[in-house]
Amino acid sequence: MKNSQCPSAPRGGDLDFIARKWMVEEPFAKAAFAMKVGDLSDIVTTDFGLHLILVTDRKRAPRRRLSRWPTRSASACWKSCGRRRC
Repeated sequence: MKNSQCPSAPRGGDLDFIARKWMVEEPFAKAAFAMKVGDLSDIVTTDFGLHLILVTDRKRAPRRRLSRWPTRSASACWKSCGRRRC
């Protein structure tokens, strides 16, 4: 990655594991998550530049336990706040 100017350049461009949303731009994520382990992408263009993607491994995202999600409904929130938005 001698011509790379991104923060991952010192690691040879390795981004480690990436999440499907919120971490990378859509063209990059769309290409990366359509590939299989060992695949090398065509050039992917994003607002950050041109990229080649090599998928070296995959792992499933951890599942969140339902007990960690809030149980109050929006209407219960409105009643406790005394207004339409909390």
